Amino acid sequence: MADRTKIWIADKMKTLMAGKPIDKIRVTEICDLADIFKPTFYYHFKDKYDLVAWIFFYSHFNVDVLSVESASESMNQVRNDFIFYKRAFEDSSRNALWQYMVDYFTERYEAEARQILDLEILDTGNCKNSRNYKYQ
Repeated sequence: MADRTKIWIADKMKTLMAGKPIDKIRVTEICDLADIFKPTFYYHFKDKYDLVAWIFFYSHFNVDVLSVESASESMNQVRNDFIFYKRAFEDSSRNALWQYMVDYFTERYEAEARQILDLEILDTGNCKNSRNYKYQ
């Protein structure tokens, strides 16, 4: 049930972001469009930036970061939601989506490296390599 509510709210956020940048959208507008009360919004998300990050994570959580096909499918999803991602990346606040993405992919690549190398903890060199890999 919670995911259904989050998806509903996310869809309304995408609708609002089709018309204006994230910094011009208020939680009240999201709630009005989703026909929910503010406590419902805040039960699921800390703020609108948390919602935007959740949309990204929800859309890309199952992406196999080492698979060309999976990555391609993910990029097609980004293309389909172009306006949403364009507006999300235009935002330069302290909660910008690009920062969430850097952290997310760093964690994903390091998890893959730990699994491939059969290690519980990566040494400093391997951590640096995984951070560099995501920028390629």
